[in-house]
Amino acid sequence: MVSVQLDFMKAGDADMAATGAEARVQLGAAPTGREEVEVEGTDEARRIDYEFTSGGERGTPGKGTRMRGMMVAGLDSRDKAFLVTVDTVEGGLSRADLDRIVDSVTVR
Repeated sequence: MVSVQLDFMKAGDADMAATGAEARVQLGAAPTGREEVEVEGTDEARRIDYEFTSGGERGTPGKGTRMRGMMVAGLDSRDKAFLVTVDTVEGGLSRADLDRIVDSVTVR
């Protein structure tokens, strides 16, 4: 599942946007990494990787399925926070696949 949210919170910089993004991750998720990434159209952005177990809610994989997530957060040219989230069944997308998604993000 891929989602994009614009102006998802008030933030003064990319670190604040990333911290707000991390707070949105469902309870029980385990962060596995946070790093600065280049996103076209912004001076700075952060990538947050995490893992969690699906609760089996409607429209999601069955309860107990191991999941992998990745978020990209930062500020656009209007200083509005943006968030791109990708959640996949563990093993469904490789690190290279996720890197290509990050590389494709462009903001204005």
